[in-house]
Amino acid sequence: MTVLPCLTLAVGEWLFDTSVWRNFQAAPELAVALLRVMKGRVHVVDEVVQELGDSARAVISPVTAGQRETMTLEETVDWHRLLSDHWDRDLRRNRGEAACIAMATRRGWSILMDDGVGVEVACLRGLPVMRTANVLIAGAADGCWSVKEAFAAFESMIAAGRHRLGPPLWNWSDPADFERVCAEEAARRRT
Repeated sequence: MTVLPCLTLAVGEWLFDTSVWRNFQAAPELAVALLRVMKGRVHVVDEVVQELGDSARAVISPVTAGQRETMTLEETVDWHRLLSDHWDRDLRRNRGEAACIAMATRRGWSILMDDGVGVEVACLRGLPVMRTANVLIAGAADGCWSVKEAFAAFESMIAAGRHRLGPPLWNWSDPADFERVCAEEAARRRT
């Protein structure tokens, strides 16, 4: 399993995969803070909007007005190749991950994604990618939110059934461990 670095949230263009939107539905206060930091630099691929369905479209629409993206022909060809090479061909699943990777490859954008296969493929392509857990740590390290707020959001996500966030992806077991991880990341950023 690839251990991902915590990237800086304050720069670059970003694509959010379906799982990230669902994770942040469980922690709306942190979602607002994240989107404030990334204002105007969050893009949503049509395939992700389709995967999310009506319940999440209300969250996405006001935030990403004018930021909804449709794949080019080249990106669509790459998307189909990604689906056939790395996932099953069931287009009801994994289309958001593949679309984010195809678009990020062509446009040089970063991706927030929690799907293990998607993260591995993005890493193989050399794309900047983070999981939701990385975002919680990076935001705390950069002062976008407190460590306490980040850990509370993590717990809310786990309580909502968002289990891809937890161990073994990160080495914390309680708030003190999480605070240690955030402090280490903040120290790394200062060097």
